[in-house]
Order: sequence, then C-alpha cells, then structure tokens
Amino acid sequence: MTVMQQWSHGRQHGPFPTLPSGMERDGFVNLVDAIASAVGIGAAAMMTFRAMIGATRPRSFKTGAEEPCCYLSQTELARKRGVSPCRIRAHEQVLERAGLIEKRTMANGARSGFAGCGVFFGRGIARVQEFLGLRDALEKTRRAHGQLRGLRSAHKRRALMLLAELADWTRGDEITPTLRAELDAWPSAAKLHRMSVEELTLHEAEAAALCRKIAATLSEAPTSSGRACENERPLIQDMTQDPTQGVSRVSAKAVDDARHTDDIELGDRSYSDQDKHPKEAGAEGELLSRGQAGERQATFLGSLGPERLYALCSQEMQLHLDMRRYGQRQLVFYDFVVSAQNRLPEMGAHPAMWRELRGAMGSASAAICVLIADAKHSERARADACPAGVLEGMLRDFRRGDLDLVRALAEIGRPQRTRK
Repeated sequence: MTVMQQWSHGRQHGPFPTLPSGMERDGFVNLVDAIASAVGIGAAAMMTFRAMIGATRPRSFKTGAEEPCCYLSQTELARKRGVSPCRIRAHEQVLERAGLIEKRTMANGARSGFAGCGVFFGRGIARVQEFLGLRDALEKTRRAHGQLRGLRSAHKRRALMLLAELADWTRGDEITPTLRAELDAWPSAAKLHRMSVEELTLHEAEAAALCRKIAATLSEAPTSSGRACENERPLIQDMTQDPTQGVSRVSAKAVDDARHTDDIELGDRSYSDQDKHPKEAGAEGELLSRGQAGERQATFLGSLGPERLYALCSQEMQLHLDMRRYGQRQLVFYDFVVSAQNRLPEMGAHPAMWRELRGAMGSASAAICVLIADAKHSERARADACPAGVLEGMLRDFRRGDLDLVRALAEIGRPQRTRK
C-alpha cells in the first residue's frame, strides 16, 4: 500500500457534525467548561482540552467539510501545559470517557495531519444539544439552590430573634436551651453549599417548622413577671393600689411576633383591650395603629385571611409567596412576613427600613406596610409612587398615631378608576 493509499484509508470523509448557528469554537469551549464538573472533567483536564482545541482550525467547526483535529503530540502538549506527558495521557483518557474527543493514532501512537491521525472533536460537537440541555438544568438547579439557602438564612434570623424574645420572658426555663440546641444543630452556611437540592429542601422545611415551634412556645410563655421593672414606669396609674403588685406586662410586639404560626389570628383580644382606646390602654397595648381603634383593625385584618391578602399583593410579592407554598400547602401569615422582608430590598428600600418598621410596630404590621407600599408601586395603583418614601410616610403616621392600615388596604383593593 502506497503512502497516498494509507493517507486516503486513514482519513474519514464528510460531512462532519458542525456547531449550531450562533456558536463559534470559543462558545463551544465555554459550554464544555460550564458542564465540566457534571461530566467528570477536572480543572487540569479542562486546561488540556483548551490547549488541544486551540490547535484546531476555527472554520472546521462550522463548515462540516473537515473534522476539527489536534495533531500535536503528547510531548508538545506537555511542553505547552508545563506538565509531564503522562499527565497529558491521563487527561486525554478523561476527555475520551466524557465523550468530548476521539483518538485516532498510528500503531506507534504517532499523530500526523498528513495521515489523518490525531485527537478529533467531532464526537463532542455531535453532543452540543445534549450539553446545552445539561447546562440549562445545572443553571436551574443552581438558582433553586440559592433560593433555598436564602430562605434558610431568613429562618435562622427569625429563630434567633424569637429565641432572644423568649429568653426575656422565660428566664431560668429549660425550654429555651432545648430550642437553642435544635437551632445550633443546623448545618453551617458553608455546609449548605455542599448539600443537594433535595437535602436542602428538607432542611428548609425543618427550619420553617422550628420557627413556628418557637413562635408557638413564645405565645404560650408567661407574660407577667409579677412586678414592674425597677427602671421602667409602672403601668399602674391608680396610686391607691398596692405598688408591689404589678399588672401583667404584655408586649404587643412580642405577641405580634409570636402569632406567625399556622393558626395566626390578628384579631386575638389577648393583647388589645377592647374596652379602651389604644392611647388609654398604654403604649404597650397598640396593635397595628395608635391612631385607630385596635379592635376594628384587628377584626378587619383577621377576617381577610392569607388568600385575600395574597390577592392584594403585587405580582412580585406573589412570586415570593408562591415559593413558600411548598406545592399545595396553604399560606400562613408567617409566609407574608418572610416574603415582605425579602421583597423590601427589591423595592429600593434599605434593609434597615425593615428593622425600623419592626421595632416600631411589630413584624405583622411591618409586613402589612410593605405589602401596601409594594402594591402602590405596582401597575394596579400608582406606578410613580416611591416605595421607600411610602414606607417612611407610614412610619411617620404611625408615630403620630394617624396610621390607618384598614383604610390603606381598602384603597389598594379598589379598582384604579374608582380611586380616581
């Protein structure tokens, strides 16, 4: 057999697979780099792949007249990479097992462009559509993983806040250390990155359940110490009563935070005096607005229910709530609190605004305020409204005692033409 016959026999004939429209050689390399970890390609093998594909003709990836091929020997590749030839052989085996290259060499392992022997990339090019689907799946998994990590972080902040509140009410009680031990058993933030989506989903559900458990424990905790604090003004205003017997010191904000459970009722009368105006009942007796009767607002908000509140939310807020449904699970008010806290930075407001709102009026009222401000910024209300400015105005009205959440909710619930 002559040399020309050997050359004709060793070289395959087209047409050969090509890259899809809009993708060039560098785009193919970036695609392989995005899925490298999923197909078992390490960083060193990926650098060898880049060195080999850099020795090919870019037009051969598009025309189909010839198959892209690297004719460099293992020694030359090793010199370019700064490694030994045995490492190049190991990398080629990894790439061949991953279905990216195909080695066609002479009997002695030599490679020659004249004889059509070398490392060919047609096998990997033929799998481009498969690689594109794998990249999309990996990106979807990465986003879901990030959302679950964010929810777990929100649950941890919520649990720490509730435990601090519970420790103030149950000093010396064994319940708080037990709940704290369950919280400390959670994996660290670094370990979350190494968990699968399924494991992280189960852990996020357990974290949400623990938050509800702590909130329920806080709602059942004793609300009276028997005596007024030494450095605080006593709630007893009648000087004919025995000053050593303090009244029940109920914190509206503490009860408000503790109501974020599955059976939340904003209309609970245990923290609002139905026979007194909020200003007459003291600063600790205010529920949602010091300027309106607490009973009327509590009854109205309690009758709304999670589904009616969901209908009043903007589309962006509804997306946050949909992520917390866990399939067909019913929404609870705790979901609105977490969603409002996550939505606040997206509205252009500083995260410190949530702490200021919650510190002034409690988590439930703060969540309602964020819901109203976000709805006013959506298409169904005034598109020119600034959410941060609306929240600052509501906080200012609350401190003056003029905030009426019932009226604000009724306003965003009416059609736009009716409001005009």
